[in-house]
Amino acid sequence: SPIGYNIFNLIIHFINSLMLYFLLNILFKNSLLSFFAGIIFVASAVASDAVFWKTANCNLLSLMFCLITFYLYIRWRQEDKKSHFLWSLLTYTFAMFSKEDSASLPILIFLIEILFWGGWKDKLSLFKRLIPYFVIVLFYLFTSLILVNVFDIYLETFLRFFKLRPLYSLFGGYTVFFLHPDGLLSVKNPSTYITIVLIPLSFLLVKERKLLWFGYGWIAISFLPSSLTSLGQFEPVYLFNSISRYLYMASVGSAIVFSVTLLSIKERFSRKAFLITSTLFFTAFILINYERVNERGKQWQEAGTVMKRFLSNFEKLQPSLPENSYVYVYNSPIGRAYIQQALRAFYGNPKIYWIDNPSKVTHAYLYINGGLFNDHRSAMKMAKSIGIDDIGTVMIFYELKGWNNEKLELLNAISISAFNDAKMHYRLAQIYQDMKMLDDAETEYSTALIITPYDVETHYTLGLLYIAKKQKDKAIEEFKFVAKDQGSLAPMAEKFINYLRGK
Repeated sequence: SPIGYNIFNLIIHFINSLMLYFLLNILFKNSLLSFFAGIIFVASAVASDAVFWKTANCNLLSLMFCLITFYLYIRWRQEDKKSHFLWSLLTYTFAMFSKEDSASLPILIFLIEILFWGGWKDKLSLFKRLIPYFVIVLFYLFTSLILVNVFDIYLETFLRFFKLRPLYSLFGGYTVFFLHPDGLLSVKNPSTYITIVLIPLSFLLVKERKLLWFGYGWIAISFLPSSLTSLGQFEPVYLFNSISRYLYMASVGSAIVFSVTLLSIKERFSRKAFLITSTLFFTAFILINYERVNERGKQWQEAGTVMKRFLSNFEKLQPSLPENSYVYVYNSPIGRAYIQQALRAFYGNPKIYWIDNPSKVTHAYLYINGGLFNDHRSAMKMAKSIGIDDIGTVMIFYELKGWNNEKLELLNAISISAFNDAKMHYRLAQIYQDMKMLDDAETEYSTALIITPYDVETHYTLGLLYIAKKQKDKAIEEFKFVAKDQGSLAPMAEKFINYLRGK
């Protein structure tokens, strides 16, 4: 049931919006700027996947702890109370162990120190203030390495990191200004070029440029840890591989930039111009993002429906799964890691794994073409429903299990069940040929040609088989048929004819 997760994520999202308001207000002493930034942040659709996807709540929690840490750090710098500093270290530890994106926080603090508090003047003091936060980052990395290597715990997120993509790192974060939540980015998208033009123009419009540097700096710095993951993609294979949730922390920076730019209109022009511009901006911004959120929500619902249907069908075939069950889903609705997690949650069994080597495990299941089997008997029942594209996967499963005699029995059963399917007999012939069972391959090719006697590809492949069987005359006859067709295979067939005749 996703309702609980969704409510939890929405609550954290609104808490983050409030924390952003308090953070900016205590930092810049400007309630209108802080209010605008909070509204823009909470209404932005670009990072909506972090709110929609229940396993992305770590993004929300991480930002919440980061904002609290930032707030406490500023209070410590303003009031010089050591308790604020100690509490900030604790909350930062929570932030780091929620999501690696938090590793950018010490650099964001450094940015604040340099821009607003003259950090360069006393480099030693600045270094002493920041070093405890960097130590927490190192502590997290060290702990993760121990868990992965010593205790053999597979921390998937940790292992996906450290994939350097320079252009992605430099440009990816700035898509927070315009990117659709589905993460699709195209060179034909005019928003890309509009953003490139508007960023330098904003410096001409805004007088207090330090605030702009802070906003843009927040985007670039906060996106850096996310840019190292190999998962965030502009054109995702799956919903959850979109760049959207990786922009959640970076969207704070865009909210700051938008707010600073809007307020500069009041200074540059007039209060009336500011009110008109702000009204138009928020009307357009909220309407556009509201539509985007609804559209993305429907995509998640559709993806959830497919997954729900898959789990329901799986349960009908297998009401329960024993411990240490290995499952391979052919043509799965989502990625392997998420199938594994879904099955674990659905069956309430943490020891369900994606199949690695079924020869080494007792309970190995292959879900294919809407059916499930883990032994030869159940596979034989599925023989009639095993499709052309599925045969190779089934054979690999049998090979890994060491079911060689059973493999031949299953292939024979598939052949009988597909007596009028030429493509199936052709596919079976290829498998027999790979297994060096040339007589059986010949039988299957011949059966395919009884059904479709003029299929050039089958004649050509049968000719190759006859070469392997050293039956020169039969091979020449097959290649003659192919050459007469004058198709794409004809030149090769003529070469084989000449070769076999010794020319």
